[in-house]
Formats: sequence, C-alpha cells, structure tokens
Amino acid sequence: MVLPPTYEELVKQRDAEELPTLINMGSCSLHVIHGAFKHGAQSSGWNIDGVLRALQYLFHDAPARSADYTEITGSKELPKRFCSTRWLEDTTVAECAICI
Repeated sequence: MVLPPTYEELVKQRDAEELPTLINMGSCSLHVIHGAFKHGAQSSGWNIDGVLRALQYLFHDAPARSADYTEITGSKELPKRFCSTRWLEDTTVAECAICI
C-alpha cells in the first residue's frame, strides 16, 4: 500500500519544482467539533439521532400521511432531513422536531 506524502514531503517536492508555497492550515477542527457533538449525543443515552431520523422517515415519500398531519394539527411544518455527520448543521432539524 502506497501512503500519500506527508505535508513536509509535499512542501519539499513543490520547492524543488519551484511551485508556489503551500499554507499549512493544520487539521480541520470542524471534524473534531462534529465528532464531539455526536459523542455527546450518543453518551446521553437519549437516542437523539434515531428519533430525528425516524421523524424524517415517517413523512418521507408519504404524501397522504403528510396531508393528514397538516390537516389534523394545522401545522405545515414537517420534519427536516437529519444528517448524522453534520451535527452543527442539524440545529434546524432539532428545533423543528421540538416544535412538532
């Protein structure tokens, strides 16, 4: 298995070829934050991701169920799509679930 070059090796190679210098931006902290939110949600034991996913699938491809829901409750807000790898972007999903 061939490993990709390290940052230092890539910089040396670019310097040898007289290419513009790369800026070392470090690791992506957003992945760490998403992972922390996911770990916190899972350690709570509340099965938050399961509930949010189930809410979305309850009305997904079910126009009759959606129509019945809006008619009975008078609310036109339906669950939003949950993405388990983008916890920070799921704020609107959670807020919608709370309203429902």
